[in-house]
Amino acid sequence: MLAEDDRQATANGTSRSYANGKSQHRAQAGASSNGAHKSAAALNGSSKPRVPEKYLGHDREEVTRILIQALSDMGYQTAAESVSRDSGFELESPTVAAFRNAVLEGNWNEAEQLLSGATVAGDRTDQAGNGLVLANGADRNIMRFWIRQQKFLELLEERETGQALMVLRTELTPLYQDTQKLHFLSSLLMCQSREDLMARAEWDGAYGQSRQVLLSELSRCISPSVMLPEHRLAILLHQVKASQIGACLWHSSAASPSLYSDHICDRRHFPTENVLELDDHSDEVWHIAFSHDDGRSFITGSLDKSRGLVQWNLSGEKLFDWANNHRVEDLSVSPNGRWLVAMDDTHHVQIYNLQTRDMEYEMDLNIRVTSISISQDSRHLLVNHANGVAQLIDLVTREPVQSYTGHKGSDYYVIRSTFGGADESFVASGSEDGFIYIWHKASAQLVEKLNGHDPRVNSVAWSPTDPCLFASCGDDGKIKIWSNNQWRRTHMETMYRNHEASRSSNGS
Repeated sequence: MLAEDDRQATANGTSRSYANGKSQHRAQAGASSNGAHKSAAALNGSSKPRVPEKYLGHDREEVTRILIQALSDMGYQTAAESVSRDSGFELESPTVAAFRNAVLEGNWNEAEQLLSGATVAGDRTDQAGNGLVLANGADRNIMRFWIRQQKFLELLEERETGQALMVLRTELTPLYQDTQKLHFLSSLLMCQSREDLMARAEWDGAYGQSRQVLLSELSRCISPSVMLPEHRLAILLHQVKASQIGACLWHSSAASPSLYSDHICDRRHFPTENVLELDDHSDEVWHIAFSHDDGRSFITGSLDKSRGLVQWNLSGEKLFDWANNHRVEDLSVSPNGRWLVAMDDTHHVQIYNLQTRDMEYEMDLNIRVTSISISQDSRHLLVNHANGVAQLIDLVTREPVQSYTGHKGSDYYVIRSTFGGADESFVASGSEDGFIYIWHKASAQLVEKLNGHDPRVNSVAWSPTDPCLFASCGDDGKIKIWSNNQWRRTHMETMYRNHEASRSSNGS
């Protein structure tokens, strides 16, 4: 498959010009490099009042161009043109529009010519340019490689194997020193069909979204002053929402925050109330989990070293045996199906690529681990240590991100921690001292300490569908459901209605 960096569609630029890719001409030679600015004179020849350069502390041109792009994205084409006309600012210059059209229409020679004439932002040695400005640090050869790679794939799609081979040998190979990538591209020459090519390259063809994806990749290397990042206003609004959610100490709403007011959640909605208690167990309860949709296979971890880590199908047939010669005390599979993480009986954690079944790396945590779990975005691993520390680890960078302290661990008992809450904003853990500890995931601030079970809380599980509901279990043999008073009232009302409906049906 294509390298991840080569395939990733980024947010840096696929927005089209409001004028269908054809930008207005510059009205003055001294136009700002940040887009294009037309003459300050009005269209009817009269002068407009001079407007401030700043808009409430923000660059007026940047704000205006972002608004023009957003109006165009939302389909308000006439409004976008009106704002451009009234303000004198263009979304992008004719050269940028020409580069965009060349990529989207597959005019590779024109795209490379425009790229060759581009200047670099802040480089004063480049006195002359065609209006295309590259970002600082942009590698022109990498950009050429991406363009020629698309050209190569499209030739293969058209079954022009000879021309594709020529492009690979004379255009791609001189630009790139990654032999593994070049070997992969050469292997695509053996594809027997268009469908086979698209599947192996993870590429949807010339008439799919591949050219748009290419433009997004290229635009990462183009200065945002001349080519705005794609959907820039929407991205800024997403960042505002994410920042407010991240700062919300008791975030408990799954709904997207409104833009009309600042976001904050009321602590009264946080699950701090024991709303239900089950005591049917006659002995200690060690683990608790909410159910999910069934899959087609499952993986078992065992203290039996000969069968430590095995994948099975639903017929009981063994699909794969990792034969890792370790006792496996806990395991977790990432929601995206990429990672399998296994915890042995010492202080090691093995991280496998579940698709290739290869072990990618192993971590020595230097202390006994009692539980592991993976976040819903499949990016982070939560590890609970026997010394009373829960640690958040980035599975990609392999680096610790955050630590959560305060709860009591044990060398003799298994204490489990978990992600939970709206947007998995929290980390919760059982504890040797009988309390449930809940931290804000991003800041590691302890937000709640709840009296859970006697003598210890073994496990906590947050509902995957209700951010205001979690369950706990402990050595007292009890299972407790935690939510808020609103959930309790709703639950009681539902039980009452069901009871009345049952009485009515029995009476009839």
